[in-house]
Amino acid sequence: MSKTKVTKPITQPEQVTQPEPATKPEQVRKIPVDESGDESKPSAIILFDESHNELLRSQKVSDADEPDDEVDTWDNLSDALREEIGCEATSYTGDGTGEGYLTKENLSKYKVLVLAAPRNPLNDSEVEVITNFVHQGGSLLIAQNYESLWSQDPPTINLLLENFGLRTKLLLTKPPSEVSAAQFRPHYLSSEVNRLVVKEPVYLETLNDLPRVVANLPRTGEHFLAAVEAERGRVVVIGDFVIFGDEYFEEADNKKLVLNIFRWLIRKNSLECFDAQFETKVKYGKTSTFSISLSNPDRKRLEHISCLLESDASAAISEPEQRIRSLPGRGRAQLQWAVEPQKLGSQSLRLTIDFPEKTNYPPLFFDSVAEFQCVPDAEIDLINLTPLQKAPEIVETGVPFEMQAMVRWANGAKQVPLQLNLKSSPAHVTVEPVGQSQTNHWRLTALDAGDWKIHLEIAELDQSITRLICAHPSTQKRIHEIERNIIIPLIAEVHHQVSQLRRELASPVIQKIPFRLLTPEDQVHLLEPPDVRKYLLEVLRAAREEEDTNRPLVQELLLNISPIYSPVHGCCIPYDPKLADHLVAIRKHAPFEEHLAYNFMGIDGDERYGQTWFKQNIAALTSCTKKN
Repeated sequence: MSKTKVTKPITQPEQVTQPEPATKPEQVRKIPVDESGDESKPSAIILFDESHNELLRSQKVSDADEPDDEVDTWDNLSDALREEIGCEATSYTGDGTGEGYLTKENLSKYKVLVLAAPRNPLNDSEVEVITNFVHQGGSLLIAQNYESLWSQDPPTINLLLENFGLRTKLLLTKPPSEVSAAQFRPHYLSSEVNRLVVKEPVYLETLNDLPRVVANLPRTGEHFLAAVEAERGRVVVIGDFVIFGDEYFEEADNKKLVLNIFRWLIRKNSLECFDAQFETKVKYGKTSTFSISLSNPDRKRLEHISCLLESDASAAISEPEQRIRSLPGRGRAQLQWAVEPQKLGSQSLRLTIDFPEKTNYPPLFFDSVAEFQCVPDAEIDLINLTPLQKAPEIVETGVPFEMQAMVRWANGAKQVPLQLNLKSSPAHVTVEPVGQSQTNHWRLTALDAGDWKIHLEIAELDQSITRLICAHPSTQKRIHEIERNIIIPLIAEVHHQVSQLRRELASPVIQKIPFRLLTPEDQVHLLEPPDVRKYLLEVLRAAREEEDTNRPLVQELLLNISPIYSPVHGCCIPYDPKLADHLVAIRKHAPFEEHLAYNFMGIDGDERYGQTWFKQNIAALTSCTKKN
């Protein structure tokens, strides 16, 4: 995908006008029964077009000046078609004039036409001829890739595909290298196909309900493989041609899918399998129904078809083997199974369809006919047991807080033990279990300020619940930073200034008077006797939890928690702008705003009490301490 050309979006492809194809019989190359001319060999029924500069060819065109590294050959496919299906394929390279037009005469001998990544556009006449070929009972295979679609500007292949309800588009995301079992849906094409190796795919857009999507691309979920029943004919469209070429043909299940495609196109398939239905999530202890539709594509009656549904995780399946005694020609049947998962987690169902030996039909295997997850019939939540001021997502750095997983089972739910693990980035948040090794209770500490994710992992489900923790610097940490960056330099400056006014203030005794910035709780512990201490700590606790107007509480707080000078401990200043902000935020406490700001050294988030205001107050308090 190293192309630099920018193609404009095309909602209605432009018409490409080219000279009408030659009509004289001698100008159209007759395709021999076999390249050797030996008419004793079976006639070819599959035609690979190579007249539109296809990337898949019967042989590489050597060009010493500009070798075409994108081109691949189909020798291995030719051998497999002959040996395993019993049909021959040949190619059409043009009419000998350098212009390769497909005509009704060209296609009249064949059952299948293959357009394997054409880089040159189709003209209007060819689109009409191919469409009529399909509607009259022929089969068509179109395989594209990024290179072939990019080379067409506009992509005239879409003029043809739109007749069958499809359109191809360039994949703009990084191309996947494989398509796995989870991306396939049950269809004859996907029997025994669990993984494809691809290179630079394009994707398919469905325009109506006519196409049956058989596979999607990983990650993006865009359609990759589709099958179409169009009047009397059949069409298969796939988003990468490389699975047909010699380089990738034997990789993974590429060969199996290719042979399934050709069997289906030449109508050698035993059954049509489609419309598989199952819930993507099933509650533990509940039963869900898996259903699938089968139809007989032949006119002959099919008898004694055995269908076995199995689980890769021992889910209980009622009547796992069901038999269709008789399915008439063109007839249809729908099968249903009741499935009850026996354990939590991701799991899948597989389906095997067997036929009587006399039919010579091989079994059909779908190793992943349905993917689902069994989940507990409960709500699982993660809560903070020690929220900061009723805000559970906000914590302080360095201050431990506790989280607990809550499992609320639905009424009548079948309960099952859950293994819960709480994880976070160890560089920013530490997690320790509280209690036994298997617990739903943890103690956490945010080491750094910032927004950090913590994940509650449910081991049985291979999934997690994520919470965002907003860690703010703790009051104690902010105090340390203020002391280092503001108070120490400010005290030195104040000491210098006051010593210039009065020499006796330069005394070492005065210089050693402590100046402390403390949390309110720390100040209470430091200065108050035990009986008063207990009461004031209760006042602080009540103030932090108060959510309504409470003037007596605020007045009690202001009366007892404020800057104070102690002969023993020096100048002690309570610092808690967050508490002041909490109390001011409650209406009717607004008259106390200025008092709260002075008592607790600011109001969080209020620019009027910013750093300049703070420095002025600290300087004033320091000066008073020196003078007193």
